[in-house]
Amino acid sequence: MLSRVEALQVIENLPGTSKLMVQIMYGSGLRVMETLRLRVKELDFANQHIVVRDGKGEKDRLTILPKKIIHTLNAHLLLVKGMHEKDLLKAHRTELFVLLDNVSAAINDVFETAELTSIREFLQLKSDLEKLAACIHSSKDIPSIEVAITMHKDVYKKINEIRLSFPQRKELRVELERLWSDDDGISEKLRKYKRGRFIGDQLEQTVKSLMNEGRLLLISDVPRI
Repeated sequence: MLSRVEALQVIENLPGTSKLMVQIMYGSGLRVMETLRLRVKELDFANQHIVVRDGKGEKDRLTILPKKIIHTLNAHLLLVKGMHEKDLLKAHRTELFVLLDNVSAAINDVFETAELTSIREFLQLKSDLEKLAACIHSSKDIPSIEVAITMHKDVYKKINEIRLSFPQRKELRVELERLWSDDDGISEKLRKYKRGRFIGDQLEQTVKSLMNEGRLLLISDVPRI
């Protein structure tokens, strides 16, 4: 068995944390496992004692906290606390980077989905414009051109309501305007059909007037020779 002087000499030659642990064991009478399981909340610096949990016989007990090691123990706890906070910061930073990566990936997915949706809508509107052009081309009277006008209004509404890029919206509007105002567009065909209807109505009224006045002879009224 070592004498007190010899024990102190051994302790003085121990490095860092090992030295502090042996000082606690030597000054407080703690066993090895009790020292290893010691937690910060079991250290009472104000009253200078240590609460030993589940010691021999699975009982709790109080023992002294040597005044000589309080300063060293506090310094050790500050060092460990700093290491702990640094590890937490590193862990939080890693979690933050992972979170940012996930958010970035989610945003990219949203934009990619929106872009694909925009392309689909754009192609659908191009198809609607082609159908409108075919309808205008095949129109022969006012009722058929009125159908084209209704289609034109529907496409115009969709172009303004659907989320599109500026170039896409501009291209569709230019084409829609062309289908309205060209020489063979809706506006010109409607004007021609209305003028033709007006002339036809006027001719019909003139014929009826001449017939009433007896100045127009129908073929069926001409006597056979």
